[in-house]
Amino acid sequence: MKIRIVALLVLFLASSSGLVAQDSKFLHAKMNVMIFEKTSEKNGDKVTGITEKTSEYSTNIVLEIYMGNILSQIDDRNISDSSYYRQLLVMQGDSYFRVWDYTKGTEPVISELNSIKLKETVKREGLRGCSKSTSQETWGLLYNAEYSNEVKSQHVVVSVKPYFMEEEIPALSMKPNFYTLEIRVPIIPELYGRNYSDNHDGSAQGWNYVSCNMEDAHLPSGGFVPYAEDCFYQPSNDDKVSLPVIPTKLLDTYLLNPQGSLNLNLHGTAFRSDDYKDLEITMDIRLVLSPGITEMVEKEVAVAMEGCSELGVGEQGQVTASGKPEGVKLSLLGRAARNAHS
Repeated sequence: MKIRIVALLVLFLASSSGLVAQDSKFLHAKMNVMIFEKTSEKNGDKVTGITEKTSEYSTNIVLEIYMGNILSQIDDRNISDSSYYRQLLVMQGDSYFRVWDYTKGTEPVISELNSIKLKETVKREGLRGCSKSTSQETWGLLYNAEYSNEVKSQHVVVSVKPYFMEEEIPALSMKPNFYTLEIRVPIIPELYGRNYSDNHDGSAQGWNYVSCNMEDAHLPSGGFVPYAEDCFYQPSNDDKVSLPVIPTKLLDTYLLNPQGSLNLNLHGTAFRSDDYKDLEITMDIRLVLSPGITEMVEKEVAVAMEGCSELGVGEQGQVTASGKPEGVKLSLLGRAARNAHS
């Protein structure tokens, strides 16, 4: 397609012009995330309620590779402390894609948001009573819901960083053998609450104490959106968290010469407990990487790039064109991702 050719041509010209110091590449990623949560409410040693929630969401992402941070390319003879590796960002991407032409103003000429396709099911069990019975409450289904949503007021930010496993005791210059994948799904301020409603559909049933039956109920308030923060965030040392990890050798080999596609199937778990509840989380991530920029690039890019005499990658992963017209800027990452890297 012409759109894809133009996008790849931009990167080719930037590289061949000598203006790019081979310090970044770009990948397209298809991502599917499935999260299972089990919350057990308790009173002392007695479980008073169990809620199970399964969330699945998918989207497309543009990823930037920071080539100089790939672990296999780092000479650890120059590294005196393993903490150096913990600060590295190897790859980052966003589902929010924008293109600026500053000759036309400060607003992006293209603003493409890959919406998040979300499906969720919720089931709650616990003690339930009945107005028609004098017997004690019995354990049973209290609430059951299933719904889907196309989320357009959030975007997915993915980061890949070096990670030391618990069994690894880092020596002074020891490199990690794994990367970990962090996912955030923050709100887009300029879209949230501005007639940019999310489309959702679903059904729910809840226990009715009066009729003693399951009846139609409202969908859960605050639903329809994925986790805003990474669900493996570890606020307490008592948490038992196993992060989704990628072997460095596997990913490095692909990032240095990305040809074809790389399918990553990642798994992580977390267990948190306090006096009132236990929370178990399981996450399965499928990430399919392929070279180049996604076909989100519109024909305006081709028009904007006509007559450009120079192309190069500027700060924070932006491909900049100068010449005629001046000021065209192709942003490959969303604002949150760029700020996180800066």
